[in-house]
This record gives sequence, structure tokens and C-alpha cells, in this order.
Amino acid sequence: MKNTKFYVCSTLIAATLSLAPLVQGESETNAAKMDSKMEEMMKKAEEMGKPGEGHQVLEPLIGDWEVEAKCWMNPGEAPQISKGSAKAMWIMGGRFVQEDFDGEMMGKPFHGMSLAGYDNMNQKYQSVWIDDMSTAIFTSEGTAGEEGKVLTFTSTMDCPMTGEKDLPVKQVIRIISNDKHTFEMYDLRKTDNNKTMELTYTRKQ
Repeated sequence: MKNTKFYVCSTLIAATLSLAPLVQGESETNAAKMDSKMEEMMKKAEEMGKPGEGHQVLEPLIGDWEVEAKCWMNPGEAPQISKGSAKAMWIMGGRFVQEDFDGEMMGKPFHGMSLAGYDNMNQKYQSVWIDDMSTAIFTSEGTAGEEGKVLTFTSTMDCPMTGEKDLPVKQVIRIISNDKHTFEMYDLRKTDNNKTMELTYTRKQ
């Protein structure tokens, strides 16, 4: 009886040992497949994260600028005009444009900063704006038209003066030349052409 048990156990151990290389080989094969798949995914993510043609559209915005600002409080009225300056540069390896703006707002010094970029995956331009007269972060999305010479962004914003929220707005960047571009803001509550602000950027010599 003891011999029978010993024989059965020996047989089971031998069978297990004989299968071990096969199991190990299968694990190594699965690991290799996983490594290959992960490598492929990483390459795809890396390619998606590279600056491309969409980013080149933003190149004319780079530089040091003199800025003339026009603001319309009410449609049909003469605009309030002020002067400012801006500096825009590539950051994060050419993936985003950072602009620092200095000017006036309601007779007081005003400083703002924006980030703009192109999302390769969603094929949209994105913009973020903050300034020292608000605690809100203003975000918008847009597309390029006219061979990359016009960028149109849409979003909503809140008005701290009236308390109104989620007001529809449109922003348009027009690249006139490598030395000049404009930024326009529109209030879309009544019409698409209700311009409230226009900034004209002229490259510093």
C-alpha cells in the first residue's frame, strides 16, 4: 500500500515537473506579447504627443508686441482705446504658446496670461486665460480656417458686473502677416457680429 502511494506521488511530481517548462514558456510568451503591445501603445502615445502642423499655425503669434486695445461698452458707441504690450513664446517643447499681456482696464494697470495649443487627438485648438482682475479661469475651444489665417474659439463666461452667468462668447484671431495679428471678442447673446473688444498686435522693431 505504501509502495502504491509512493508510486502515485512520484508520478504526479514527475508530471508536474515535466509540465513546468511548458507553463513557464507560455508565461514568457504572454509577457513578450504584453511587452510588445505596451511598446506599440507607447509609440502611438508618443507620436500623438508631438507638435505638428496644427501647432505651426500658432507660430506667427510668437514674439514681442505693441498692442492697441479697443473696447466697446455698448454697440454703436465709440470704443475706449488704450495701449499695452505682450510677449508670446513657445513652452513645453513647442506644444503650447504662453502669452504675457500688460495693459490697462478701466484706467487701472492690468496683467493677463494665456496658454494656447492644438490638441492632436481631438483636432481642436484650446485656450486658457487668467488675469489679475478676476478669480475665474476662462477656457475655450476652436478651429482654424482660411488656411490657418483665422482661428475661431467659442466659450461661455460669467460677468462679475451684472452677475450673469454662462454668457456665450466668440473669439477670433486673424493673422494678417508675420508682423501683425488681431484678437477680437464677440458677445453672442444678440448677434454674431456684436464686437466688444479688438486687440491689434504689431511686432516690436
